[in-house]
Amino acid sequence: MRLLEHTEVLDAVPDLYDRIDDGYVFCDVDWDESFAVDPTGASKVRDLWGASPAVELELWRYLLGIDLISTWRADVRPVDEPVRRAMNDFRAYQARQRVDDQWVRILDVDVALRERRFGPPRSDVSIRVQDPMFEENCGLLTISSGGTFRNDGPFDIVVDIASLSATYLGAVSWHDLAASGAIAADTDGGILNLLDAHFAVYPAPFCGTGY
Repeated sequence: MRLLEHTEVLDAVPDLYDRIDDGYVFCDVDWDESFAVDPTGASKVRDLWGASPAVELELWRYLLGIDLISTWRADVRPVDEPVRRAMNDFRAYQARQRVDDQWVRILDVDVALRERRFGPPRSDVSIRVQDPMFEENCGLLTISSGGTFRNDGPFDIVVDIASLSATYLGAVSWHDLAASGAIAADTDGGILNLLDAHFAVYPAPFCGTGY
């Protein structure tokens, strides 16, 4: 498998001699037993990171261009990794398993929502939060262009702390929660659209470090 030749990507990557630490890859090679007859190897990417998608693509281009390596494996990679669509045959990129490496339980709703960056709001949206463990988290919060604040007015949606925590990093959509029954089935679809627009992030949240 090989990457497509993207001139614009190549032009965007800094010269190697600029000594800019903008990416790295840590990998190893495991040669098969028939090395002398049919020398091929299966290599593992332990970690790969770039300061931009262009840098990561160049790191993958380097790896896939190494002679005699027929297969590359990686234990943990982002679900929206750019290299997948940059291959001539994107089906050659196979995701064998998807796991959750990061779990969030919001302990202070006011701080968590106040400090989070939201997408450009088309309209304010008010969330009534329910938390059986921490009473101070319960109540009504409004997300607006001016920030997040508490109020006593009408609310657009009721959500428990588990569902709010699931959406917090942007990996779980509000529509998915509603479809699964975690949010009231009669929730207005327009409100879900607003919330998904508020909470959407790119790239997708990713935790590549075990702990």
